[in-house]
Amino acid sequence: MSEGFVFVDELLKLRQFKRYSENEIRKVVDENDKKRFALRLDPVTNRLQIRANQGHTIEVDDLELNPITDPSDAPVVVHGTYRECWELIKAQGLSRMSRNHIHFAPGEPGEEGVISG
Repeated sequence: MSEGFVFVDELLKLRQFKRYSENEIRKVVDENDKKRFALRLDPVTNRLQIRANQGHTIEVDDLELNPITDPSDAPVVVHGTYRECWELIKAQGLSRMSRNHIHFAPGEPGEEGVISG
């Protein structure tokens, strides 16, 4: 079960990431106010892993996402987008476009437990 995680040391071997260090990766993850990334130690190897928390454009098994199948399970959901997209959304509804999921927040920005973005 990868849960979308990849090993940081293998990522840093790639040409486009060679100039970065593990400490820089940790800093980006820690300081990202929208919490777009997660780090963990692999339970088997104890090596550092990273993943994107949202916005996957490739299929990833075992993400920590909960599908909404019953409207009563989520009486309020908020989907953040750009104002210029609103007319199309009103006319056609939300679209996941090239992503695998549509992400919602359980409330509005500033409310407890809500991360905007």
